[in-house]
Amino acid sequence: MDDSRTLRGIELRYALTEYLGQHGTCSISTLIDGLTYQGFVIAGNPAKAVSDALRWEMGHCRVCRPGRGLYAPFYMPRSTEYRIHQRVTALREQANRIRSEAGTSTRGSAPRQSRGTSTSDISTRTPPVDNLPKASKNVPASGVVTARQAAS
Repeated sequence: MDDSRTLRGIELRYALTEYLGQHGTCSISTLIDGLTYQGFVIAGNPAKAVSDALRWEMGHCRVCRPGRGLYAPFYMPRSTEYRIHQRVTALREQANRIRSEAGTSTRGSAPRQSRGTSTSDISTRTPPVDNLPKASKNVPASGVVTARQAAS
């Protein structure tokens, strides 16, 4: 039995957008590692799936691309941010439930990856959040400026 939750489509887009909103500018590999750490597996070729999903989000102005392979959060209405947050929270709970039923801890072991790629044990690594740059004083910690914050 697989002990992780596979993301594709709207679920992948929402999880990536939420991750960028929480952690700021990230590379594709950081995004993949971050979602893997949360108990998710990305269907197909992870790097291509992430870039395709974020291209969609760029079309809706929720994400911007400051450089090659780098993505950053952009403007998002509060109602959209709330909806995405609620859906990703439910996905995380589902991933935790799947992992607990499989008998593995939430953060204890690396989820299986498709295409035969191997990674080191996640419990021996620190989460990718630790090496991110600090937010400036004018930008909220999430990196996302809502309409209400922009108006004040």
